[in-house]
Amino acid sequence: MYEGDLDDDNDGLKDTLEESIGTNPKNENDAVIAIIQGTTYFLIDTNSDDIFDYLYNPSNSIKSNILEKNDYFYLDINNDNNWDYIYSNGYYEVYVYPFEVPWVYILIGVIIAIILTIFFLFKKGIIFLYQEEVTVEEK
Repeated sequence: MYEGDLDDDNDGLKDTLEESIGTNPKNENDAVIAIIQGTTYFLIDTNSDDIFDYLYNPSNSIKSNILEKNDYFYLDINNDNNWDYIYSNGYYEVYVYPFEVPWVYILIGVIIAIILTIFFLFKKGIIFLYQEEVTVEEK
């Protein structure tokens, strides 16, 4: 017995689920998949204005907060009122928030800059190594 297409817009959400969470089962752009820490989430646009309204986790039916700012969507996956991830609407990728800074590389860069500055100052004669003055007496 054929039951029909269970996901008319092929966005990954069954039509019955889309109706229950407020999306249109015929609009493929109102739910976008985002994989975060191996878990599938959906960014949900309930009013078809191309701005996602919340993050939906289908494994536990939890809706999480989203903030849209400059074509990025800040995601709070655990509803603790702190942003955990950023979704880039232009690149369709999820990043950890705040962006992780490679502190080791920054530290190495600062050390190299200090060494180069000292070398430059030494070459210009602004700083110098201590030299013991030797006097030669004539007889």
